[in-house]
Amino acid sequence: MSSMKPNSVHGGVKTHSSRSSGHRSELIALEQAEAESAKIKLKYTQQEAALLKQKAESEANLQVLSQENAFEATLKK
Repeated sequence: MSSMKPNSVHGGVKTHSSRSSGHRSELIALEQAEAESAKIKLKYTQQEAALLKQKAESEANLQVLSQENAFEATLKK
């Protein structure tokens, strides 16, 4: 016969159910941390997208201004 005892408490050792509960809590905490990390990443991605949009608009405005300037220069000749 084996001397292994099924998930019982002996000498203050955790039972299977308390280990399982602790593991579940760790998983929940990990999932919450991952969700928070994803939320922060999304926030910065949205900010980056807004800045890239502003940059593209500024570059387009500069290009239009440059073309207007070139057009005006040809009229003055």
